[in-house]
Amino acid sequence: MSVNAFELELIRSPDDPPLFSRELQAELEGIAREIPEGKRPLVRNDSVDVVGGGLDYFLFQTAVALVHALGVVGAEWLAARDGRQVRVKTPQFEIEARNPEECKEIYEFLKEREDMKGFQEGDGHSV
Repeated sequence: MSVNAFELELIRSPDDPPLFSRELQAELEGIAREIPEGKRPLVRNDSVDVVGGGLDYFLFQTAVALVHALGVVGAEWLAARDGRQVRVKTPQFEIEARNPEECKEIYEFLKEREDMKGFQEGDGHSV
């Protein structure tokens, strides 16, 4: 990815329903609604008109919004089903969590850095 955006990807487990199933789409929509109005994603990668549902990742314009969303939905996503993962991509790095404890560690790591100028604005490098 070579953009100045911050991505939160919710990686499904092998036993999750298909991406465009009603069950998973309802869960993803619920997750999107949990993110407060001022911190909502720039893009939810919602392609309902094209492929029949929203995709399982979110793009944010700022690090602050990404960190907030991770804190709101990350651990909940991981705890809901074994085998799920959360992946965070920034212009500087990519990091994954496989359980709520790792998600909390990533949240704390990012929280400490969210005000850093390079992290906040991105530097255009690929992750």
